[in-house]
Amino acid sequence: MIKKIIILIISAYAISLSSAQNEIEISRCSVSELSPSEFSLIYSIKNNFDAGSYSNIQVTLPFEQYIFQGSLDSGFLNEKDFLFSQTDVDLNGDSDFSDLFKAKIIKNQLVVHNKKISPVYKTTSNYQVFMPLDENGNYNISRITEKGQSFVLKHCTTANPEVIIGLNPAGDIEFRKFTNSLILIEVINSDKNIIEKTVIDGQKPFTGITNEKELTGGENSYRSAAVKNISINNDIASGEIKIKDIRKPFSVRVTYYFALTGNLILLNQKIVKVN
Repeated sequence: MIKKIIILIISAYAISLSSAQNEIEISRCSVSELSPSEFSLIYSIKNNFDAGSYSNIQVTLPFEQYIFQGSLDSGFLNEKDFLFSQTDVDLNGDSDFSDLFKAKIIKNQLVVHNKKISPVYKTTSNYQVFMPLDENGNYNISRITEKGQSFVLKHCTTANPEVIIGLNPAGDIEFRKFTNSLILIEVINSDKNIIEKTVIDGQKPFTGITNEKELTGGENSYRSAAVKNISINNDIASGEIKIKDIRKPFSVRVTYYFALTGNLILLNQKIVKVN
């Protein structure tokens, strides 16, 4: 365990040292209206790593049915109205929603009943990093009890304190593997019927619910998500993605992922509000 932590720290430090030469960035991200129900997402990516050297590494991403952002309830995680999301979650798997779990955030870790949980997204001085695997090489999910609800701690902050948690109440979170160098396109709308019909880049996307504040202002909204692999040529990539059967207003979040190892994935993200 200690050895793996040291390796991670060394890897992050090495990335920081090389930041002057190597960077990834969504340099352009805009949405234009083609018709009342069809839109064009224009993107440009800058990546001056040697993309070919990392082409055999896969990007692993979780696809959570629910992504909730909220504050702890007076120092507790409450199954009832979990994170004030208006959704009940059976965290310990005892078939009710009446339990409270003492929780706090210490040094960017969520501590629940003295169990320390680290977020899967981290920030170094130069990069945002996603770590889909735990120290044993398994998917980076957490549970409060052995038979409890699995979840992904995506982010936590001591400011409120507040967390962002992804989960699937019907079972375990689905993880999918993709060829390296990709963008995840998420479309968010308050109308469930619209999101269920939305087509992204010709794909029928994965759908779920989120209340993330930067996307929805904290209100429960519906989310569709699709992945597109992109090829980097001469340090850049650009293109157009059609989003069909959608209506304004909606938000689009575009995240570029590029893996250096199976558990060290760099990312850059942009959000566009379409009103």
